[in-house]
Amino acid sequence: GLWIADRGTTVFWDMTAGFTTQLVAWMLAPFAGAPVVRPAPHQIGTLYFSVNIYAPCSGWQGILLITTLFAGYLWWFRRMLRFPQAWLLFPVGILLIYLANAVRITALILVGIWISPQIAVDGFHSQAGWVAFLVVGLGIVWTASRMPFFLAAGASDHGLPTATPAGAAVAADPAVER
Repeated sequence: GLWIADRGTTVFWDMTAGFTTQLVAWMLAPFAGAPVVRPAPHQIGTLYFSVNIYAPCSGWQGILLITTLFAGYLWWFRRMLRFPQAWLLFPVGILLIYLANAVRITALILVGIWISPQIAVDGFHSQAGWVAFLVVGLGIVWTASRMPFFLAAGASDHGLPTATPAGAAVAADPAVER
């Protein structure tokens, strides 16, 4: 199992490394001047602070986490969600968590430049990943549970089933004896 996850990370990184590096360079440019990019080792930053982006930082773990979160959400709330529309949450979540990972790497470099390299590498690096996962995952769940496009008929815009007052249900059912 661990070998498969490690191999999946490497394959994903091989496919996305160049694009991720260029995306980070594009986001970094307005804040740090001309970024220094060394594509072969996937090193990016400035003359004062740079990072090497390795396969484990590729965003693969975030994609697995977001996919797992949405699989649980779709299963748990399957009666409230409209299918097949709800399946769109997967590509939206994967795209947003991938972009959030690029923002995380960019922010890591900016923290290293402007605040402290030690804080960037020792604290911000992993904590920002969890924050990104929570913001993207819970943000999409919250948004989807309020969008009629994703809600089944009878579900309210607050993600809860619409309720009929008990008295109205009894009065509407002629089989109920009084």
